[in-house]
Amino acid sequence: MDDMKRAIEGIAQRAAAANAPKEGDYMGDDGLLYCGVCHTPKQCVLELYSKPRKMPCACKCKAREALEAAKREAAERAERLRRRCGVSPDWTFAAAGRSKALDACKRYADRWDEMREKNAT
Repeated sequence: MDDMKRAIEGIAQRAAAANAPKEGDYMGDDGLLYCGVCHTPKQCVLELYSKPRKMPCACKCKAREALEAAKREAAERAERLRRRCGVSPDWTFAAAGRSKALDACKRYADRWDEMREKNAT
């Protein structure tokens, strides 16, 4: 269990460093650190080993930045893979013509959410 506690301490320290107070941040009436930009908490209270503990968390603007960065990375990765495979972004089912195999692929793509759900189990 000591290894687990040390691991959690390490995670908490890295998160605190990444979420360090910046100019404009302030302490709320609840004793938590708030972002001076979006005015949402940069800390939360979690119960660890039966004790409440203040832990860093992402405020809304930090979470939005992280989401935008993840979207950019995904788009860049998709573009790299597309170039590597020689697939043009202009390629569409409509431009490809018709065949039984292509029709099946289009039906699969059109029902992607349903197909992904069925194949996930």
